[in-house]
Amino acid sequence: MSRVNKTKNRLMEVWNDLDEVYERMERSLEKLSAMSNLSDELEQEINNFDISAISSLKQHVEMLLGNEAFEA
Repeated sequence: MSRVNKTKNRLMEVWNDLDEVYERMERSLEKLSAMSNLSDELEQEINNFDISAISSLKQHVEMLLGNEAFEA
């Protein structure tokens, strides 16, 4: 049973980390998008960045944990 708890705890840590990364990346992309005189290459990178991949990872971790852990 303690192995299961360890795994759930680690998954919760990962979920929290991904949540923080998503928020920080979103803010960073917004700040960059508001800047002028960026190189064409950087603007293209900003436009092509797929933040939804982070959200998808969070959802997969959620499924592993079970939805009851996220009901409040």
